[in-house]
Amino acid sequence: TIKAQTTKNAYLPGEGILVLGSTDPNTILNLELTDPDGKISKRKDIFSDKTGKFSDGTFRVPTDAKQGNWILKVKSGVKFIDAEFTVSGTIEKTFTIKLDKTEAYHAGDHMSITGTGADKSNTIIIQILDPNNVKIQELQTRSTNEGSFDTLWTIPTDKQSGKYTIKAVSGQVNAEASFDIQ
Repeated sequence: TIKAQTTKNAYLPGEGILVLGSTDPNTILNLELTDPDGKISKRKDIFSDKTGKFSDGTFRVPTDAKQGNWILKVKSGVKFIDAEFTVSGTIEKTFTIKLDKTEAYHAGDHMSITGTGADKSNTIIIQILDPNNVKIQELQTRSTNEGSFDTLWTIPTDKQSGKYTIKAVSGQVNAEASFDIQ
């Protein structure tokens, strides 16, 4: 027989999964992680030790995991057991942009625009809109493989006072920030 269980009943996307169990000594076991649709997410072979115990902590719930009941199947020949667990919630990837200061800028100032939560290694399009919501400048930069970015913008000397808006777009997500020019 095979006995196996995950150390938790519920996981969030991106979390590591530890499975513990026992079977016959020195046995090869096939582990399969299956999503709620029955698609195999990952496979791996491991061995039980000389007392029949086994553990594996290399499986991870995918960061884009579908919510629902997942199965970690442990097989050896015709023997198998399903260790079931639930994936619930999502890790919200919030796309945000920040400016280097909160007080008003002046014409000719250098503005640092930074952001996090963008699509990884992607083009970021940044639009700067005047107080009448008219686009006055469009910048492009690339996000890192962690989804962060930064760029500089020099405020033109001919810009009028007022509240300006910065819109940043990364794939399907966008973010906004506003600033004043005095």
